[in-house]
Amino acid sequence: MGHSTNLISWGAVGLSSSFPKPATGRTLLLAGKRNCTHAVAFEMICDEICSGRIVHWIDGGMALDPSRLIPLLSKRGSSPEKLRLLQGCRAFTAHQMVDLVRRAKEDIRSNAQESEIRLVLITDLIGMFGDMQVRRAEGLSMLSESLERIKSLAQSRNVLVVMTMPEPSANDVQRGLPAQMNECADDKVSIASYDGTNIVATHHNLQITANPIQSLAASVSLRDFYVSNQSSRVVCIRPPLDKVSSDTPNGERMEQDARRASAS
Repeated sequence: MGHSTNLISWGAVGLSSSFPKPATGRTLLLAGKRNCTHAVAFEMICDEICSGRIVHWIDGGMALDPSRLIPLLSKRGSSPEKLRLLQGCRAFTAHQMVDLVRRAKEDIRSNAQESEIRLVLITDLIGMFGDMQVRRAEGLSMLSESLERIKSLAQSRNVLVVMTMPEPSANDVQRGLPAQMNECADDKVSIASYDGTNIVATHHNLQITANPIQSLAASVSLRDFYVSNQSSRVVCIRPPLDKVSSDTPNGERMEQDARRASAS
């Protein structure tokens, strides 16, 4: 029996006007500076829990701090009580991270409100697989297993799994960890900058880049296009037709030109 597709909000980060909403049953990779990727992910969390839905969060980078969500909830007019809908767990070693990913499907299944879980967040998945104390082959193997289980989780439980990947270190690149993340993700969005209001991001699947639009000054009106005294500027002066006569210097020529102009 197939799952119905649900769309997840990007939150208040200005991406909804440029990018389609992420769909459940898929994996989404948010790449870029750690503070930017986390900020986008936190906005998505807050939208879900404000709607009364549970969010499952697996953290591998010491980012699991629910207090950071309180200001975002306040902006939405929600109480910190909503944080009870956040299920969080943290890994301190590469092996613990693999174990948490293994258990995620069962953790969601055993939840009494399983139908309300649409979003799973996994922050800094590769953080510990690149540790120098973990052999390269072992790190690649553990990451590969984790990514396979993550894709299975997204499809079997019909959830959107959002993974964050901070800017990789030279060691991560050398070990091939970012390449594995990129290959696994159904969708990838790179966050170049985010200041809480304006965001610059690229959706790699769609080849779309969203840039902030610089807004005009508030309350722009037609008056802004007038000169300071709001009076019309005189461009040309000529005698009225009834005042032009042969007694006026060049009067006959001016009268003829004026009549031609008024007839055109």
